[in-house]
Amino acid sequence: MRSIKSAVIAAVLVLVTALLMAPTPAQAHGVTMFPGSRTFLCWQDGLRDNGQIQPYNPACAAAVQQGGATPLYNWFAVLRSDAAGRTSGFIPDGQICSAGTGGPYDFTAYNAVRSDWPVTHLTSGATIQMRHSNWAEHPGTFRYSITKNGWNPDAPLKWSDLEPFGSVTD
Repeated sequence: MRSIKSAVIAAVLVLVTALLMAPTPAQAHGVTMFPGSRTFLCWQDGLRDNGQIQPYNPACAAAVQQGGATPLYNWFAVLRSDAAGRTSGFIPDGQICSAGTGGPYDFTAYNAVRSDWPVTHLTSGATIQMRHSNWAEHPGTFRYSITKNGWNPDAPLKWSDLEPFGSVTD
């Protein structure tokens, strides 16, 4: 009787260990860290040793002045939970950087039309490794786009200004 009980316990331990060690698909939402999103780059610019966020960049500082620092403490949370994968046509032109309105935090200040937002400079033809923050687990797709040549930073960002170039599905 004792050997049967020991065998059952051993089998359960093996099963639990196998389940815990089994690979699982990545599931998350977040933002691009390289090339950096506006909120990520503003967070980086403003992060101080004391934990406060006080951006030096004029566009980032204006966004904090307009909407407070909460969006930068939550730089990874630019999302619309009700989007169900929709982007163009669901999130209006001019509101792309904030994912429209209706998300958990107010990122509307990051839609401001300015030419002094921090950017990531990329070299044409160079190979880059994309990095994004998978902050909260759930299935979804990261769709990557870049502004087209000739995009005017002094005009509201429109979907037609963006060139899709890849995606990663969790």
